Amino acid sequence: MNSDEFEYIFGVFAGHGKDGHLVSKEIKKFFDFTDLIKNSNNLSTFSTVSNQINNSKDFDTKNNGSSVILVHINSEKNYFFKLWR
Repeated sequence: MNSDEFEYIFGVFAGHGKDGHLVSKEIKKFFDFTDLIKNSNNLSTFSTVSNQINNSKDFDTKNNGSSVILVHINSEKNYFFKLWR
């Protein structure tokens, strides 16, 4: 990148339920932020993470979960907002 180019991703992972904090912590491990930057309109990452979390034996995903909000900002003035619940 030259000095005029930049890429930022900001995220909020908000767990809900008794063990929601465990769900949101686990979700962060699955996200490949480099892939999200390269494929800004690609929601397959969210689908993959959702499947991995729902199949986890580490916590009850029927009564616990997490919302995710990601904001991707880059030097080309492209802004991408992604919500996953």
